[in-house]
Amino acid sequence: MPTREEEVTRWRAISLNSRKAAQHLLEVECYRSSASRAYYAAYAAITSALVQQGITLGYGGNNPGHTRTYRVAGLRLEQLDCLANRFTL
Repeated sequence: MPTREEEVTRWRAISLNSRKAAQHLLEVECYRSSASRAYYAAYAAITSALVQQGITLGYGGNNPGHTRTYRVAGLRLEQLDCLANRFTL
């Protein structure tokens, strides 16, 4: 079972990788694919921030549900200020 720190690091890496892919796809005018990667980058950044705060999403090693993740994030939005500086295209 990974530690909280390992999970935060994993989700942050996924977010940064997806963001990089989104930027590249945008540059080569693959707009639909870029939007898809940008969405996943935001999702992974939100998941990382929630895990960092000790919020368990109960996903058993797979991705937590997107709807549930956003619902929890919406409830905790004021505590997710760290995302503002992490994710911009």
